[in-house]
Amino acid sequence: GASFSESYQALCEDELNVKEVVFTESAREFTTYQLKPQMRTLGPKYGKLLGKIGQHLQTMDGNDVVDAFERGETVSFDIDGTLLGRDKRMPPSTLHALKKARENGVLLFVATGRVTPMTYFLRDYFDFDGFAAMTGQYCFDKNGKVLHTLAIDPEDIRLLMQLQKEEPFPCLIAEGRECFAATPAKHIEDHFLRHNLLSPPVYDILRADCHEVYQLMVYDPEIYLPRILPLKHVRITHAVGYCYDILPQNGGKQIGIPAMAAHYGIRNDEILVFGDGPNDVDMLRDVGFGVAMGNGCAKAKAAANYVTTDVDDDGIYRALKELGVI
Repeated sequence: GASFSESYQALCEDELNVKEVVFTESAREFTTYQLKPQMRTLGPKYGKLLGKIGQHLQTMDGNDVVDAFERGETVSFDIDGTLLGRDKRMPPSTLHALKKARENGVLLFVATGRVTPMTYFLRDYFDFDGFAAMTGQYCFDKNGKVLHTLAIDPEDIRLLMQLQKEEPFPCLIAEGRECFAATPAKHIEDHFLRHNLLSPPVYDILRADCHEVYQLMVYDPEIYLPRILPLKHVRITHAVGYCYDILPQNGGKQIGIPAMAAHYGIRNDEILVFGDGPNDVDMLRDVGFGVAMGNGCAKAKAAANYVTTDVDDDGIYRALKELGVI
């Protein structure tokens, strides 16, 4: 404990008019923290998102954020080709690395292009701290609390459904927790079946007035992707060849991950991200320190700060070890 002479202790008690002076190693129980975004730093990077970041900060327990900050960095992982190998299973070395990172107090997030229902199976592998689903448009913590969202303009959803009336094409419409088919399609049914999920119902345009849509997925893109081009406020990316992801124009993992990390008081330069596909390029380039998997595409490797070995050659374990995280 702290050392203080009895004479000074008596003087403090007399001056402060208290019965006893008690010493503590930590001032935590006597302090509170109010969190505010640094406008000059975050404003140019996040623009309109700054308001939402500020709102999230106001709802947070400052002491919890300080604890997370003192624990250090966060690590975010893509799923397919990063957390999961070619056999669609998590390599034992990856699970070991995750457990070691957790022991070291690192927050561990998943950043994926998958819709929310297709992320739930990961809980059978590991208790991740949060998820940036739908390419970062819908972020939530392990308890399901939503931390960040960025929706597609409802005008584009209405236009999509008008295009479907003229000539139907396979397209998935993804809200936060629910998914819908723009029109009945075997492509969508098969996709959900591969993930042991029921085929989603057909979308009702009336939902556009009260339910936000965060991502669209167009199947057989070589044939049907041109049908989506009339949409005015979106951008296109992909992780796999059989379907392409349609996001808000200013969306992406590079937006969702920092917004989610900010909820824990973690700065961009404290974030380590792993990825392998075209939809990871912006994230690997713009978020913290980017690690591309050895099996990743050329653009992902070019955007990253560091290239590790193949996912099936202990890529995550080797990188976390080399970078001093574990």
